[in-house]
Amino acid sequence: MDQFQESAIKLANYNFGGLPALLQKYMWAIEFISIILITFAVVYAIRFVYRKVYARLATHKRYWQCAMLQALHRPVIFLIWLLGVTFALDLISTYVQEALYFLSIPLIRKVGVTLLFIWFMIAFIQEIEKVLFLAREKTHHLDKTTIRAITQVLRVIVIVTGVFILIQTTLGVGASAILAFAGGGSFIIGWAAKDMLANIFGGFMIFLDRPFAIGDKICSMDKSIEGYVEHIGWRLTRIRNLDKSPIYIPNAFFSNMSIENPSRMSHRRIYMVFGLRYSDLDKMPKILEEANKMLEKHQDLDPQQVMHMSFFNFGTTSLEILLDTYTKVTDIEDFYRVKQELLFKILGIIDRHGAACAVPVTEGRLTVQLEKSN
Repeated sequence: MDQFQESAIKLANYNFGGLPALLQKYMWAIEFISIILITFAVVYAIRFVYRKVYARLATHKRYWQCAMLQALHRPVIFLIWLLGVTFALDLISTYVQEALYFLSIPLIRKVGVTLLFIWFMIAFIQEIEKVLFLAREKTHHLDKTTIRAITQVLRVIVIVTGVFILIQTTLGVGASAILAFAGGGSFIIGWAAKDMLANIFGGFMIFLDRPFAIGDKICSMDKSIEGYVEHIGWRLTRIRNLDKSPIYIPNAFFSNMSIENPSRMSHRRIYMVFGLRYSDLDKMPKILEEANKMLEKHQDLDPQQVMHMSFFNFGTTSLEILLDTYTKVTDIEDFYRVKQELLFKILGIIDRHGAACAVPVTEGRLTVQLEKSN
């Protein structure tokens, strides 16, 4: 017999001698209400203690203790109510002749405790994820994608383990029988959900190979997908495009396409062609010499990479000059700043030598024929 039920029977069989008959008749109701009130008082006390302790831990920045307390709070509250209500129902069952309805109370209690334990573990994993994200913002030694992958694997382990425990608790099925059933049904499940399993496997490969991480800007080679990675799940990856619209992509899609990750570039390239006037041909050698010296001294350009500004081609209306160099900075805003600064310096060099950039000119001839009037 369940321990709670034995305690309930002892309490119910206690001799309350001297009490009026009417009070004895409704003793079950008094005991039921008393247990509910005690449960309510315990819950109130736990909430009061939780608020005080959590505030103190948060003040001292005890993040791990706060995570444990936050994960325990609600499951413990529900556990107290579960034990209180089931204990009260056990008391009522001692007063009822046909107590078949109450035979499932021990089972309900076991299932409830198991579900609450699963709830606590999932909540604790979620709080751990928050703490690790907070630590990453301070140290930058932790990868956000790796943290998300580890916590998701832990959630799956907790859920699968909880389901096994529930099956054993409710049906009394052994672990070997559960594994045998899972092995026999895996083929049918795999065939019916092959697309979902392909997406899950694709998500696993993303976590394993790490072609991109949360926060990276990625784009497909055909530019049909371009944006910032916001979330990598087991089935879907969410990308926020440049128009700030979310794009949800099945993970299996990444197995069949090439992805470019500009967030991991080591340099940014400045490659452009511009023209000087044909009348400035004699000034071009000195302009190019001074410009190349300026490139070599620029602190934001990498001298180990390609770096030159040279006469490139005879254009239709100008002498074409090629500028090809790499910046050390990769952030897009810093890159635009360096590029703008570089172009202003080149324009200054051209202007100091009395030259100018060529402007496309269209020459038109208008022929007018005048007729003499008779």
